[in-house]
Amino acid sequence: MVRLRTADLIARDAELSELGAAVDAARAGLRGAVLVCGPPGVGKSRLVEEAVRRGRREGDLVLVGHCVDLYGEEIPYAAVAEALRHLVRERGPGGARQMLGPAARPLAALVPDLDTGDYRRAASEADVDRSGGVHVLDAFVAGLDRAGRGTGRVIWLWLEDLQWADRATRNLVSYLLRVEGPPNLVMMATVRTEDTASPGADDVIAELLRVPLVDQIVLQPFTRSQVAEHLRALTGLRSGAGVVHTVALLSGGLPFYTELLAREGLPDGRVPSPVRSMVRGEIESLDDDARATVEAASVESGRLPHDVLVAVAGGEHRALAGIATAVAESVLVPEPDGSGYRFRHALLRESVEAGLLPGDRRRWHERWAKQLEMSAESTGDPFARIAAAHHWAGAGDNSRALDAVLTGAALAHQVLADAEAVGLLARALELWPSVPDATQRAGIEQDALLRSSLFWARMAGRSDLAETLGAVRLTGGQNQVRDLSIAYTRREFDGVDWQPTGAEVQLLRSCPLSNPWLSRAAGDASFALQETDPQSASVLADRAVQAAELAVQVYRESGRHRTALTWITPEEELLYAEHCRADVMLCVAGRAEEAARFYANLRPRCEAVSPQVGLECDACMAEALAATGKHQDAYATANAALAALPQPRKSLQLYATFTHTAADSEIALGDWDHALSRLDEACQDVDDDSLTYSLCALAGLLHCWRGNLRTAERCATTVRSHLDTVDSTSWRAVWETIWLEAELAVARSHAARARTILGTLWSKPHPESASHAMWRPLMSAVKVNVDEIAGRPARSTKEARDDLATCQVVAARLHRIGDVGVAWDLHLTAELSRLDRPSDPAPWAAAAEAWIAAGWLRERCLALLGLATAQARSGCNKEARDALQSARDIAHQLGAAPLEVATVQIARNTGLGPAAGSGRAPGATGLTAREMEVLALITRGYSNNRIATELFISPKTASVHVSNILGKLHASSRTEAAAIAQRTNVLDR
Repeated sequence: MVRLRTADLIARDAELSELGAAVDAARAGLRGAVLVCGPPGVGKSRLVEEAVRRGRREGDLVLVGHCVDLYGEEIPYAAVAEALRHLVRERGPGGARQMLGPAARPLAALVPDLDTGDYRRAASEADVDRSGGVHVLDAFVAGLDRAGRGTGRVIWLWLEDLQWADRATRNLVSYLLRVEGPPNLVMMATVRTEDTASPGADDVIAELLRVPLVDQIVLQPFTRSQVAEHLRALTGLRSGAGVVHTVALLSGGLPFYTELLAREGLPDGRVPSPVRSMVRGEIESLDDDARATVEAASVESGRLPHDVLVAVAGGEHRALAGIATAVAESVLVPEPDGSGYRFRHALLRESVEAGLLPGDRRRWHERWAKQLEMSAESTGDPFARIAAAHHWAGAGDNSRALDAVLTGAALAHQVLADAEAVGLLARALELWPSVPDATQRAGIEQDALLRSSLFWARMAGRSDLAETLGAVRLTGGQNQVRDLSIAYTRREFDGVDWQPTGAEVQLLRSCPLSNPWLSRAAGDASFALQETDPQSASVLADRAVQAAELAVQVYRESGRHRTALTWITPEEELLYAEHCRADVMLCVAGRAEEAARFYANLRPRCEAVSPQVGLECDACMAEALAATGKHQDAYATANAALAALPQPRKSLQLYATFTHTAADSEIALGDWDHALSRLDEACQDVDDDSLTYSLCALAGLLHCWRGNLRTAERCATTVRSHLDTVDSTSWRAVWETIWLEAELAVARSHAARARTILGTLWSKPHPESASHAMWRPLMSAVKVNVDEIAGRPARSTKEARDDLATCQVVAARLHRIGDVGVAWDLHLTAELSRLDRPSDPAPWAAAAEAWIAAGWLRERCLALLGLATAQARSGCNKEARDALQSARDIAHQLGAAPLEVATVQIARNTGLGPAAGSGRAPGATGLTAREMEVLALITRGYSNNRIATELFISPKTASVHVSNILGKLHASSRTEAAAIAQRTNVLDR
């Protein structure tokens, strides 16, 4: 075996320059990240290591964390905890606490050395108050910000093997880059691709590359000439052409394999054994002590702490000698801070572990498990037990594995890492049948643990656990309601429409209230039945509440207390049941104002369960407020919730929901520019069609109302393509899409097509369960039909008359909720008055006045247009001009070019003359002050990026402004927009 030289970095100058550019940007106050991607052995870590070495010379703060693959058992914030331990080792506990400031104390939940022990004790106590959970994410961000503030140094966050990152770490990374983080932060992460052992790599890369601050470097294997250069750097000799050809062929250009092949000392032209065999040969060439040490190390995925490795590998004398040899032969490499070791490459570890005999593997796992538990006791490391659980399972000791998994789950739940916590619970439930005394060990019944798992799997978005939890082998007797509840949860995770069968409804209506699964199952069924069977939905919601109230009574009388594994108590189940009943108030009974008050009163109890549950309540309250037409309050609630979301990427469903409510309120209140920017940003942030299709539909409606029909068509196509894949039958999923497609048909004067499209909504059962949503497309249909019938009474189609009659039947069933319900009713009366008394302005005056009370601008504008028309026909020309001018002012404020054009057409058709207009060309109106600035730069030939730089806005925002300008000017290109600006002199006004 040839001893190799330490080679300089070969053939990576361009990539190193890219990393350097990111560091220079961070030094200038522009945080960012670089993903270094490539197959195993291509040199990702070596590249980042060289960049970090240069950063250390500048005095930068470098934090290093490794993500590890624990075969499904995720340690929350694993890489973050290691990065913090790295800081403690480098600066000492006192220095680290001083650097992190107040953030050190909550971060002690991960690294006990950062605090005197308060959090360690809190995490180990049995009676855990969930509301006092540790916000690790916020503390980490605050700590990094303090560490870098005013120092002039760059903060490096180097994360290895990000494809194996736990969800909490991935959320934190996304939060640092998307929402807030130190301006002088640079994150470098290696991502292992082209490897079946890393199935999450593509998802990680795709998710982060949607963030504008993230760049990607894809490392390519060496060319033959680069392999030759690498061999010369390793051996100090020029290799012959035959050797270079052989090495390039067998290594595939991967530097790690090149080193292995060079270490074999290849004679010219000799074909060696396969690479994996060479790895084993390298290990077999070690002496007994070193080989035993390396084998012991191979079953541990992460960092190898010195003391623990020594204890596992056989004690002071033997292990130290083995470590020394393994380091000398470059199988193991010391950590920079001297605290432990790592394999020179992950492929080495994997090859060694794959070659272990089953008995040896179990023996090493058992030793690691014992030492990690001892380490947890002595150091207070809160998550060493999670790692120990992996080793106990590997050792075949399922009882101890169950203990460790449950302890780890409780700790993860305490630091609000719910995705990881529920994953550990799922693992515990898998182990349960193999542990005879599982109930005694856990201190909780399997049924209760499963209920907690199902609840928190939903809350944490762990749809990947649906099959695992649904397949849990239960040790108790048969329980049909339990089976229903599990089945309903799986259906929810599948994301498809589902309906309880008649037999299921009957079972839930007749089941004893004492069944612990009834409340949840009846609540789920109630939600599912609101559209198709409101009466059963109401009955089941009441049953859910009654069952939960009985459970609360029994729980209190039993004197039980919350434990570390009691993640949902009967009181919290009652919250869900009450939420079901409130939803019935809102959707089935139309009592939106009562529902809004109910949610406001429910909110403190929800917050006590967890911030996530509190935000779920906020989402329902905002929807109820919007349904009553109180859009100012709905907007305030949604906007405050968006600001309060601790991890937007952790709660994509909530993020999308609040964004929709806030944007919908802005549309009603007339702030269309902000609504469009908000919707565009959210659609780019959340690359998940199942969450953003509704946002895209809302954006399409705005573009349509502004006359930007091409963009609106693209939105409609995007949304329809998603709905076609899920084959949804729920009107809640499709109504905005149907409305958008109908509005586009109306804008293109295709009345018959609009009528056909909207007719699909009237075929849905019980439209009254979404009255607040259904009024808007309904009024579009009424106007289309009245336009046709009133425009040509003798030749109007039977379809128009029949459809109008259907619309009136639907309208009679819809709830009139609050001021906005009154306004819709009066607007309907006004539209219908065009058929028998078109010259009567009274109905339109009443509708316009009602829309003032409701606060909706577009609808008031439409009512004013109807009022002006009726007044002109009745000879009230002055009043008609005033109404028309008011309508034009609103249209101009909204940037609704088609409505502005409508005012001109009405003035012309009714003989009111040009006095109703402002003299501006319709194609050059409606631009906001910011859009005028952007238009000026468009006329100078600026690109979106250059506009963004000039106006200190993001390129994304600049793109939205350009899109709005094209729509308002009815321009098909930037060149045409510039020509219109020059022709109309709009920039001179």
